[in-house]
Amino acid sequence: MYNVFTVAIFCCFLVGNTAIGLIAQNNYTSTPDSLQYQSLLWEITGNNLTKPSYLYGTMHARDMRVHAIAKQALPYLKTCDALALELVLDTDLNVMASIKSMKGMFMKGTSLKKLYDNKEDYKKVKSYVKDKLGVMGVLFNVDKIKPIFMTSLLQEMGASKDQTEQATLPLDFQLQQIGTANGQLLFGLETMEEQFAALDKYPLKEQALVLLDQVNNEAKHDSVNQYMMDRYLAQDLDALYQMYDNEKEDMHSDFEEALVTTRNVNMANRMDTMMQKRSAFTAVGALHLPGNGGVIELLREKGYTLKPVSIGNDNNLKPNVTYLATQWQIYTAQEEQFSVKMPGKVSAETIGVDDVIMHAHYDESNELLYSVSRINIIDGEDLSDEEFLELAVQQMYLKTLSGSEKTIVQGHAARKGLILPDEKIPNSYLKYLLIRYDDMAYLLSLTGSKGKLQHNATNPFFESFRILE
Repeated sequence: MYNVFTVAIFCCFLVGNTAIGLIAQNNYTSTPDSLQYQSLLWEITGNNLTKPSYLYGTMHARDMRVHAIAKQALPYLKTCDALALELVLDTDLNVMASIKSMKGMFMKGTSLKKLYDNKEDYKKVKSYVKDKLGVMGVLFNVDKIKPIFMTSLLQEMGASKDQTEQATLPLDFQLQQIGTANGQLLFGLETMEEQFAALDKYPLKEQALVLLDQVNNEAKHDSVNQYMMDRYLAQDLDALYQMYDNEKEDMHSDFEEALVTTRNVNMANRMDTMMQKRSAFTAVGALHLPGNGGVIELLREKGYTLKPVSIGNDNNLKPNVTYLATQWQIYTAQEEQFSVKMPGKVSAETIGVDDVIMHAHYDESNELLYSVSRINIIDGEDLSDEEFLELAVQQMYLKTLSGSEKTIVQGHAARKGLILPDEKIPNSYLKYLLIRYDDMAYLLSLTGSKGKLQHNATNPFFESFRILE
């Protein structure tokens, strides 16, 4: 499901943007005499390098304007032997590797309710978050997710909701696919464990206060998101860094050290080791580049010469909706009593809600996420089919469905439909089938671009589903 896919991969790469988003309260403008970092792409030479390497500042976004700038950097990427990213997803597990990492998103020994001294603050936050999450609420226990992840997700949704042109994958994931297609070596400068450890330096009580501020001041946070996007598209790293530098005193010192300072040093050291062996195109969150403690200056201190490379936008960049043929195979989940056709290997993971297992396959060639989950519907056993499905819709936050219609699957009442990206899930469509089975519901979902998930070639997924009675 896209809800799981989005949150998992976004949280793995959120830190470059979160450091700004969590602390920025005002807009800052670079002055002409202070401009030092006015490009996203930097050439790296000197220090005995035999050919140039490059450093690029990314944003974890699907916005096609972000992708349009990055497209202009691809010729430089192609000249390098290797591609280095903050994280490199396992090419076999792909999205499922990220889903496993979601265990680091959940609190242990406490809950969202316990983080607020005022019960009304808790009720307000929980109600707001559930309303914003929509269908995502079915697979996430809002009370147990660390507030920093919820804040980041709300920021991404706010930044994306007014955009109509969206790529299927965030930029950093797209770059990994391009590097793989180029036959380049792939390097991860960090591990998921290191990124989660950095975020854990931010006290949970403080995270909860930031989330409350997000709820109470939605318009302000939307404005900050828009400003960050505008400055990024202008390749104005000075302005982004100034936002961070002016507000970082308000951050918890251990968190700021772990989130930015230590990670910058680690990235620069690992880049140094890598570039001495082979030329590399390194793409990391844009905030890591500028400033005295940024990667650019840290590499200069090591003897490298870094110069900005002027790149523009490719305004003709359009999403790719070509569907590539896949090989279907039957997947059977005996304990959960169902079988279904999937276009590849399936992984089963527990995903944050008690007793809910997501059986999923990510079709990398078409950038589609297939998933099946069986979910208990509270107080649903004695209800009529119509009442049960209505309750299921409410409990699973599907009540803003677009195109919902009644259907029958193996004699069981069901609903099917499409959730649009401008409703509860930004950037991508979700096609679903919800089936009643006693006091439980099976939820099949297919997530990706509208053109691909509505292609006839995806029909075997929904048509093959069988309850093993």
